[in-house]
This record gives sequence, C-alpha cells and structure tokens, in this order.
Amino acid sequence: MREHLMPYFEERTLPIEMIIIHCSAYDVDKCIQVWHEYKVAPHYVIAEDGELIKMVDESKKAFHAGIGYWNGYCGSMNESSIGIELINPTMGQDDNSYTDAQIKTLMKLCKDLIQKYNIKPWNVVGHSDVAPLRKADPGRAFPWKKLAQNGIGLWYHQVEKTDGDAISLLQNIGYDVSSEEKQIASAYAFRRHYMQNEIIIEPNLQKLLDNPFPRGDKTWLEGENFIMILNAIACNKK
Repeated sequence: MREHLMPYFEERTLPIEMIIIHCSAYDVDKCIQVWHEYKVAPHYVIAEDGELIKMVDESKKAFHAGIGYWNGYCGSMNESSIGIELINPTMGQDDNSYTDAQIKTLMKLCKDLIQKYNIKPWNVVGHSDVAPLRKADPGRAFPWKKLAQNGIGLWYHQVEKTDGDAISLLQNIGYDVSSEEKQIASAYAFRRHYMQNEIIIEPNLQKLLDNPFPRGDKTWLEGENFIMILNAIACNKK
C-alpha cells in the first residue's frame, strides 16, 4: 500500500460502523485531480491493477459519501463510515469489468476493516444503497455475491414465496422509503445490489450520473421474485 494523503476530512463524531464502496470511471491520477477540485476524498482507492492507495486516515471523517440514509440514520454518511473507491471505466456496468486483482485487494481490506471495527454484514453497502436518488455506484457489475461468499456483506441462499410488503421490507433492510420517489430509487438500488440482471445498462455515463434510477416508475416496487429476494435479505439481516 502506498499513501497519497489528502486534506479533505474532519474529526469523527460517531464510531466506525460502515463500509461504503464507490467507483469512478477516471483513472487514479484524474480522480485525485477531481477530488482536489471538489475538496473530497475516500479513505482508500483501489486501482485496476489492484494497487491500494491510502488517501485519508481511517480515524478521520473523510468527505466521500455526502448526505444519505441507512438503517434509520439520516445525514452525513461520512460520520460513521470508511469509503473505498474502485477505478472502473464503465462505472461498474459491464460484466467482469472489475478486475480480479481489484477484488482480491478489496476483499482483504474489507476483512481487515470488518474485524478491526466489528462491522455488521448489513453495513457493507454501495454508495447507491445509501444515496439512491443521486448515485449509481459501484454498479450492476460489482460482485456483491462473491464478497458475501467470502464473509463480506449480505447475500441470500434460497428464496421462498411470500406476500411481504416491498416498502416495509426495504425499510427493514435499511433503505429510505420516506417518499414515493425514494421508494422507487431504493427498489432500484436494491436490484442493483442483489438482482443485477434487471438493471438497465446506460452506455452514456453522464446520463447515468444524471439519472441513476428510473424516476416515476412504480413498477420497480413490484414483482414476485423481487419480493422473495427482499424477504430473504431481510431475514438474513436478523
């Protein structure tokens, strides 16, 4: 691991309880340039070749995730999280676009953080999970299932037919369902995390950044398989 420390942090006011995974289509050097421009930074960035670069000390509140919501907490997601940025030229959309070297480095880092801070599986999330109205990363190609198989985050093993309520289940898992727009965004973010084949690929990355979910389409809150997988994840969280 090498260091490229950046000054975009403050003292923490809450203990570390979360890992938030991001991705950027820029290479590392361009990311650093953009982060300086916007005065933000993650704690770590992982290049496509698997190189791990430390940007902010874990003990500090890095400016990486902004305002969001998770498990009843609404506000700055930076307060209790560690942010990890992965370089991905497709913004995590194309299958196999995350390299084996990247994921190997990420899994080692996550395992170390989980053990060090006793991070619960349901608190290993993507930026799109905590801020689904405005974020699409780490994208439909991110290998959440592989991470879970290695003890990082939540997944499901089997699903059973259920008549559960989508909104209640989303809320139970941790998503923000306080408005219709947030319900749709959260349902889409859940699919991006757990039902990736249903996510629409958007080759225009600027359009993806501007429109991270299909606004106004309540059909994303429906579907038997959707409800069954929601229920499976909610049960695994217990």
